[in-house]
Amino acid sequence: MVKRLTVFAATFVVVMFSFSYTAYTQVACGPRTDIVKRLADKYQELQVAMGLSVTGNLVEVFVSKEGAFTILLSEPNGRACIATTGHNWATDGFPEVKGVGT
Repeated sequence: MVKRLTVFAATFVVVMFSFSYTAYTQVACGPRTDIVKRLADKYQELQVAMGLSVTGNLVEVFVSKEGAFTILLSEPNGRACIATTGHNWATDGFPEVKGVGT
């Protein structure tokens, strides 16, 4: 019984994530240069951080002076998708990691 429940739960999670990711990427993907320009022009968001994911995508964080933010996933082929957006981005009070970002 426990094994069946575990398999069902794992399958449910995978299916839910695949549906939500597929639906979201259809709406929020495009050429990286176009998305970055729109973030700057329309939302005044500038890149403040970036790193490489284990899948080889560039993970970028864009933030406005008001604290609105966008996390962008960019593929090596130039296609990018908005992973999430939000408000109240904060860095004050968090420790700076020495040697990172320099």
